[in-house]
Amino acid sequence: MVIGVGRATLTGLLAIAVILFSTCTTLALNLGRVHEAETSAALLLDLEAIERHVEVLAGFGTRVTGYEGALKAAGYIRRVFEEYGLEVFTVNYTIAMPIDEGSWIVVEDTGDRIEAFSLWPNGPQACTTPPNGISGRLVYIGDGSFDSLEGKDLEGAIVLMDFNSGDNWIRAVDLGARAIIFVEPEHTTSLESFKKAVSAPLYAPRLYVKRNAGLRLVELAEKGVVVRLFNNIKWREVRAVNVVGVVRGAEKPDEVVIVSAHYDSWSVVPRLAPGAEDAVSIASLLEMAKLFAHNRPLRTIWFTAFSGYYQALAGPINFVEQVFYSPEIQSGEVKILLHLGIDLSS
Repeated sequence: MVIGVGRATLTGLLAIAVILFSTCTTLALNLGRVHEAETSAALLLDLEAIERHVEVLAGFGTRVTGYEGALKAAGYIRRVFEEYGLEVFTVNYTIAMPIDEGSWIVVEDTGDRIEAFSLWPNGPQACTTPPNGISGRLVYIGDGSFDSLEGKDLEGAIVLMDFNSGDNWIRAVDLGARAIIFVEPEHTTSLESFKKAVSAPLYAPRLYVKRNAGLRLVELAEKGVVVRLFNNIKWREVRAVNVVGVVRGAEKPDEVVIVSAHYDSWSVVPRLAPGAEDAVSIASLLEMAKLFAHNRPLRTIWFTAFSGYYQALAGPINFVEQVFYSPEIQSGEVKILLHLGIDLSS
């Protein structure tokens, strides 16, 4: 599956970042003043550095809030802020998240174990299987169209199907399938992903397998093998982190402009969410922070990296609740003047 971002797309997003940064610098000039002699330097973003940040962040495997990769990303962002000379503080919170703790499929005749990945819950229903899993005949139905289903008995079966199949998995469940296994496609779209879960609490365990494993399962399905499926995804209360890098204003440090981007990613397969495109915004923010650290504005800037963007803005909401209602801001000792959000997307 293509889950990253192409070089042409990345180049386009970086071009947008340059325009956005020019706007940010203009606002800084209007709100305070970057010294005129330094303005031209402030407009130069290090695009190679942005690309390196994207590669590092995408390399964590997943940055879905609550997963190890998200915490690694938070640590990386903090280290970069500190390397660039910014003061850093964090805003921590907890949130309930569906955590895939390791899922797999066992071929009962041979005992072979195949790695699999849980899909996002159906509403509050995580679709976790019992400790001993669930078993059934493996039946391959292609894209799940009516033609593909002709003559196939799905009652009590474990259904194997192409990922690029819309919401036809629901039809398979209606026909008696106990669980669904999706095979990684060569290419897909976000629309396909959105159709692999529903908001109703429908108990329908769904797993995703890499392409080579999927092709092997297709061959096994032709032999009528029985498989046992373990969907080990559970709701857990997890820790999440917002990271803030501070560039103190040269003359009015008590007046603050917030520039933010989210660093988390999302996928209907939460353990496979490298989020290269999502990383462009936070990578751009890091390089903006570097330039302003070297070209101090009149007023203070908080460069803010949010988690929990895809959880109904849980990260920004917790940031507001904890920071905006702090004694320093409520008393007027510190004044928030403006919040600029960066969200680059193709």
